[in-house]
Amino acid sequence: MNKTFYLKMAAMNLRKNSRTYGPYFLTCIGTMAVFYIVSSIALNEGIRQLRGGDYVYGILTIGSGIVGLFSVIFLFYANSFLMKQRKRELALYNMLGMEKRHIARILGYESLLVFAGSFVLGTGGGILLSRLFFLLLLRINGIETPLEFSVSVESIRSSFLLFLMIFVCILLNNLRQIHIANPMELLQSSRAGEKEPKTRWVLALAGLVLTASGYWIAIRTENVLQAVNNLFVAVLLVMAGTYALFVAGTVAFLKALKKRPSYYYKARHFTTVSGLIYRMKQNAVGLANICILSTAVLLTISTTVSLYFGNEDTIRSRYPYDVTLNFHGIAEESTRDEISGVMQEAAAQAGVQVTRREYQNWLALAAVREGDELVTGDQAGEERNLQNISQIYVMTREEYHRLTGADTPEVDAGKVMVYTADGDLPERINLYGTEYQVEKALSESPAEGESSRSEELTKTYYVVLSDAGEMEVIDRNEQAFLGREESFISLSVGMDLTGSEEQKAQAASFMEAAAKEKSFGGLSFYYMESRQENRQDMLAMNGSFFFLGIVLGAVFLMATVLIIYYKQISEGYEDKKRYEIMEKVGMSQKEVRQSIRSQTVKVFFLPLGMAVLHIAAAFPLMRRVLQVMSLDNWRLFLVCTGGTVLVFAVIYFAVYSLTARTYYRIVR
Repeated sequence: MNKTFYLKMAAMNLRKNSRTYGPYFLTCIGTMAVFYIVSSIALNEGIRQLRGGDYVYGILTIGSGIVGLFSVIFLFYANSFLMKQRKRELALYNMLGMEKRHIARILGYESLLVFAGSFVLGTGGGILLSRLFFLLLLRINGIETPLEFSVSVESIRSSFLLFLMIFVCILLNNLRQIHIANPMELLQSSRAGEKEPKTRWVLALAGLVLTASGYWIAIRTENVLQAVNNLFVAVLLVMAGTYALFVAGTVAFLKALKKRPSYYYKARHFTTVSGLIYRMKQNAVGLANICILSTAVLLTISTTVSLYFGNEDTIRSRYPYDVTLNFHGIAEESTRDEISGVMQEAAAQAGVQVTRREYQNWLALAAVREGDELVTGDQAGEERNLQNISQIYVMTREEYHRLTGADTPEVDAGKVMVYTADGDLPERINLYGTEYQVEKALSESPAEGESSRSEELTKTYYVVLSDAGEMEVIDRNEQAFLGREESFISLSVGMDLTGSEEQKAQAASFMEAAAKEKSFGGLSFYYMESRQENRQDMLAMNGSFFFLGIVLGAVFLMATVLIIYYKQISEGYEDKKRYEIMEKVGMSQKEVRQSIRSQTVKVFFLPLGMAVLHIAAAFPLMRRVLQVMSLDNWRLFLVCTGGTVLVFAVIYFAVYSLTARTYYRIVR
């Protein structure tokens, strides 16, 4: 036999099955191109040299890993659709005298042709498009410095090895299926699932419980520090629940409708319900995948878009002042006046003025709530619940009065006054060996700027002492416990400035230099934060998340489109004979078309409806996650989420309309 026979036959099979292999081939090209684009930008040497470049590198490196992992899962899943449609064809080859090793050779050549074509076109397309995406990333991140663009040999090599491994594993899995099945089983495999499915109430109930549990976690999570951990738990629960509900819950619901004679025995309901029962058995997993991918698209894009367009809100939340100087120690009024004068002189050197200044002088501690007692690390037990970890700010009575304007009476030794947002106060507080009784609850919060935001991140207590000497004792005890010689007492000086962004940045550097040179009443300079200097870091981080959201959203959307397309094709072939029978038993073509439309609309829009429900339930939890990232503009997040859902629904409907044409052509 001619050595090129199997190669020619493989090429002929790909052309003959272009309806199924075409979208798969395009998807392989797309995933390879995306993987190359993300990894090549991450490996660009110039990126890491820029301010904020480490954020870009880290986020895109993670993104390339996500794209690679998703490619493995998705291409395996897409291949299962291909094999389902081709098993009858392969069985006929076997029955006509072709041995399984010959079939294996054909499949091997087919895989080689698809891989070679995908790699050449995908990598080539990635190289051509990577410059465009590279410029897009620079534009998103506000980077005006021209960077050298180059072709990444390492990314080409990584792409080749990754997708070669994927195609080899897919081929081995296909050969395994062919080897263990006999020709008759292969011929009948495409007709599997013709018997009416059984009602699995336990699995349906489990799906309902799992989904409800995920929703409950998402809605009830109030501790911002726990939001990220709870997000993963909620996602896993909802994913498992979604699969169970589609596999068993939909069948149970449809069978319940079937048991209602007043509803079921009507012409427009009879064929629809009966057909949907079979459809859900055969397509439940695929529909669940569409639902989960749709949810992933919506979550990824809505959150990253919110971060990007809320970047200025994030910056002002994280850096409430143009310049913030931090010192160690307790500052007298005269010391604050001295700091003010020196900083005003430094600002004048840059041609700006200080328009506002705020001082916060306190000792920040971490503590654990244990029943009616609040204790620091030296007293806390070994097992510490993250929900019980609290933030304490210890300050003098004079400082509290200066920050709030509220009059506070003196308290006896061993007693304190406390403010907390929810009013839930402990009876006792032990601060590194010094125990206090809570004498009075305060009604005014002294928080401002970053300290105010900390109230949202974790439970925060403001403890007011009558004597500054007590605060110094607590500070020394903490230093001894942690083995640190420098004071933990912090004086934060926040200042807003006039002038341009460049002038403010220059003034910040002058202020930092002046703070390092002078000793203000024994205070030691700690560090400085400048809104202008940190703006690029924040923009680089949020911009990179936005860029990655666009890329991953496109990948997830591509997967969703392919699954919808394959489901339309597979259902078309499965329904063709069924509707021929319906016409033979007396249904008109109009009634058949109405039945087809009713079933397909319900089947393919059920995942979208479920995805929107998942997004609605996830909204409170995602809001908490965004708060961790310093974005607390929930109205912006709501608008971005609503806009994303609307745009995705339009795309989903367009994809359904286009793929439905293929379905109708097959059925008719």
